[in-house]
Amino acid sequence: MYDFRDMNVFTGDETPSYPAEAMQVDGTYLEDVIPGYRTLQVTGRELLNQDVVKQQIGRSDGDSLQYVRNPSREITVVYELVSASNQEFRQSFRKMNELLHDNQHKLIFNDDKTKYWLGTLSNVEEVPGGRNSVTSSFSFDVLDGIAHAVNASTASLDDSGQITIDNHGSYPTWPIITATMKGDNGLVGMVNDKGGALQFGDAEEVDTVTKQKSEHALRIGYDSEPSGVVYNNVATSYPYYNGDTSKPNKQQGSFGYGIDPAAGSGAIPTFVNGSSGYWGGPSAYLPIKPNSAGSNTGNFIMKTRFYFATSKGQQGRLEIVLQSGNEMAFSCVIRDSSRSVDQLIVEFWVKGQNILQKSLDRKKFSNGMFREFKITKQGANVQFQLAAVTKIGTGNTSTIRDATVKNWTLSDANIAIDGFGFWCMRWQDTHHVIMDVTDTQFDWVNVPYIVDIPNYYQAGDVVTVDTGQRKVYVNGVLDNNLQRVGNDWDSFKLLPGLNIIEPVASSWAEMYDCTVTYREAWL
Repeated sequence: MYDFRDMNVFTGDETPSYPAEAMQVDGTYLEDVIPGYRTLQVTGRELLNQDVVKQQIGRSDGDSLQYVRNPSREITVVYELVSASNQEFRQSFRKMNELLHDNQHKLIFNDDKTKYWLGTLSNVEEVPGGRNSVTSSFSFDVLDGIAHAVNASTASLDDSGQITIDNHGSYPTWPIITATMKGDNGLVGMVNDKGGALQFGDAEEVDTVTKQKSEHALRIGYDSEPSGVVYNNVATSYPYYNGDTSKPNKQQGSFGYGIDPAAGSGAIPTFVNGSSGYWGGPSAYLPIKPNSAGSNTGNFIMKTRFYFATSKGQQGRLEIVLQSGNEMAFSCVIRDSSRSVDQLIVEFWVKGQNILQKSLDRKKFSNGMFREFKITKQGANVQFQLAAVTKIGTGNTSTIRDATVKNWTLSDANIAIDGFGFWCMRWQDTHHVIMDVTDTQFDWVNVPYIVDIPNYYQAGDVVTVDTGQRKVYVNGVLDNNLQRVGNDWDSFKLLPGLNIIEPVASSWAEMYDCTVTYREAWL
């Protein structure tokens, strides 16, 4: 069957030399290419007979109608051929055979050039012998029996999101629907005013999915001064000695970075507090940026490794803090507060509340070992962990033992974390604990992020639905994967008069541009 999109409409100069019923065959008048040929008469384009199938019902009078159908029609052309010689006569018929044989031809008649018929040569009247001038005829079978408009009509989306087609023909016709994607889409669908539906793609296909990832917010090794560090301004669980506001503990002093054979490695404190005052020493603060979703209330894991070696006669405190604004959100304190006893005490804090205080076994937490403080937040659940480090392996991972663990449930899971700090302290000018902070890792975890799923249709894709052939093309290529059982093809034939088609896309997609192209038809 011809695809009317490829129709080559005749636009030549129609001169009075053409008879009223002269015929174009695939755009060529026979009068133009066959010397002495002239159309005399054309029949078969008039009223078409109907095939009526009926059945006798018992002994009742008359018959019962089973169905009526339109048969094919035959168009007969009566012509005259006058040749100057036998050779010219023979040559004219060779040319007629060339033009009229093979499969269907587009036939346009001079008395109605707005319509064409699809005809196949089926009958040729025998030409009398011994003449160079004859009157004869040939016939075409028009299998669909109808005339088609030479020029196609197009209807587009209106402001209501529908396409209204006013079919001025007298016979139903099959439209071609073209959808041009404006963006990702999973469904090209159509519904019409007859209750019919077509669907190509998956109505349930999603455009994006949410996944989770981890993000490194801090990766600090204190072999050199960190960028953005702020000194001596860390939120703390211990601003005053024994809670007495008249006895402030002081953040003062400085840090050296790198390796000191006497003091250790990492961030090494230098104390300046003397015999007066209470606890004092330097602190360092580093900001923590929100995760890529723009949130600083999400889940996280923080690990800080440090060295803390004490003995009888030494005193010292180290506090490791996660801040929320200017307030302490979570902290760990490891301390030796006694000059007369060799002790090691760990404290865990949540927003000013001491949730754990425990003396550590000095045989298990002996000097010469690194310690690791780890805090994990998952929703409202927080886990504190202090452990001895036995080995630092590949990827800066720790092997630990003898962990002290405390689980806590927050009353507000949306606590914001925007800073990290640590404060090294000694008591007045006593011999201080040997301490330093070696490295810190802070990771936002389970950070939601959007993944764009490649959809069946992408921006710029052109989907063409040929309802007559029941075929779907994507960017001009036939796509058999889009055929679906249950598509109501028959209801999409455009009837004479008004027809309404409404396109449907995925619920999350921008509606595509859509046009309906059709060619009116007449019996």
